[in-house]
Amino acid sequence: MTTAWNHWTSEIAKRLSALTGSAVEPSDLVVPPDSKLGDLAFGCFKLAKSMGKSPAEIAKDLAVKFDTKNSDIESVSAAGPYVNFLLSTGMGVHRVIRDIEVSRDHYGNAQDGAERQIVLEYAQPNTHKEIHVGHLRNLVLGSSVVNLLKKTDWNVIAASYHGDVGAHVAKCLWWMVKSRNGSMSVDDLPMEQRTGKYLGQLYAEATRELDEHPEYKDEVSVVQQKLEAHDPEWEKLWLETRRWSLDEMAEIFDDLGLDIDRQYLESEVTERGQEMVDDLIKKGMAKESQGAIIVDLEDVKLGVFLVRKSDGTSLYATKDLALAEKKHAEYPNATRSIILVDNRQQFYFQQLFETLKRMGITVPHEFIGYEFVTLKSGAMS
Repeated sequence: MTTAWNHWTSEIAKRLSALTGSAVEPSDLVVPPDSKLGDLAFGCFKLAKSMGKSPAEIAKDLAVKFDTKNSDIESVSAAGPYVNFLLSTGMGVHRVIRDIEVSRDHYGNAQDGAERQIVLEYAQPNTHKEIHVGHLRNLVLGSSVVNLLKKTDWNVIAASYHGDVGAHVAKCLWWMVKSRNGSMSVDDLPMEQRTGKYLGQLYAEATRELDEHPEYKDEVSVVQQKLEAHDPEWEKLWLETRRWSLDEMAEIFDDLGLDIDRQYLESEVTERGQEMVDDLIKKGMAKESQGAIIVDLEDVKLGVFLVRKSDGTSLYATKDLALAEKKHAEYPNATRSIILVDNRQQFYFQQLFETLKRMGITVPHEFIGYEFVTLKSGAMS
């Protein structure tokens, strides 16, 4: 079956061959680096010798002489050594829709993945906060990428990752207890309050309280240390409140039709992350800086990568090191590992991937970023 793409590349190659007197193949056409230049481009380098002109001269000449009659091409232009072809949007849409109607569920199928395994992490809402419309873009984009990869014959492991420990949890639980006169029991809370929304409100109140009373920050640090040390009372409260969030997430993911193969939690990798930081120090790959632990990546212009806070507690980076190791252990046949999150995190993940490479984790790690939504008040949160 001739697809729209095959039609366009074959038609352009055929017309170029007739115009130049040289054999031009559909594979000689490429996608320009900037879509403003056009939809397809042909480099005139191999014609230069036979035609006795520079590639730029040939491109300019072909752009003038190329006949677009009875074709899907709207315009032709030259840019340096390239001839650029802009397709008619109307004809393009028409051909693609026709392809979809003919192929139906098989539209877009390819064998690029050749059944190789790939791990794609998306869907990363934290516990102890409410899932809101701002999370929707990540969930929809991630699910779409999963579907596209499956269409191209990749064996996709769809993974979610949730921050169920860390500073935000410590803040939330600290204020829950402090604002309720030290009570660590939630038995008296009505069912309608056992939600991510309620926990998110506690977190917001805690943040405001800490802004007004910076001296309380030490109290929050103590709570985080107790949570990481598995203090029985604090752990019981954490497990119960975490369950409210996870149950809520499961319902929302089900409503959206998300099929998650492996749900990772930060609490699974916190201790191992700390062990890995200790190992980095022993190997001389990490060092102390103002009480914190860093990996120096200045030699590759990636600054310094903070992997442990000065009070000894974990960071996202601490746990992400262990998460990458865990993914590799659970899916040793995976040939790629992708993380989908907004563009603000791009530099952080460059630092993480470089550190993993230095640690000997050789599976190619990739970042897919997207822009985030901003309101008049700032970033949506």
